[in-house]
Amino acid sequence: MNFAQMLAMDVKPLPDTRAPKEEKKWQRATDAMHEAKHMNTVEKYCKAIGEEWVKTADVADRLGMSRMSIFNRLTEYHKKGILDRRPLGGKPYNHHTGWEWRVK
Repeated sequence: MNFAQMLAMDVKPLPDTRAPKEEKKWQRATDAMHEAKHMNTVEKYCKAIGEEWVKTADVADRLGMSRMSIFNRLTEYHKKGILDRRPLGGKPYNHHTGWEWRVK
């Protein structure tokens, strides 16, 4: 069979073998689990930070994590009002020096 004959052939679509759509299955309510996990995480971060001003690198060391892996969580907690944030050393913010954190 050459290419021209192959192009001239009729193509039949494959039958649909997917299962028919069923009603939504029962799902476990996980809201309480997520809330408990969130509270445990907040407690862990607050315990690592404490009441004094702590720089991001020190928080990461106390948690045993890298700075960039905790930074989004710290900013999220700052937006929610759990943490206070200021530029390191009370000077104007500099990307290289970063932030200091404390629990409100």
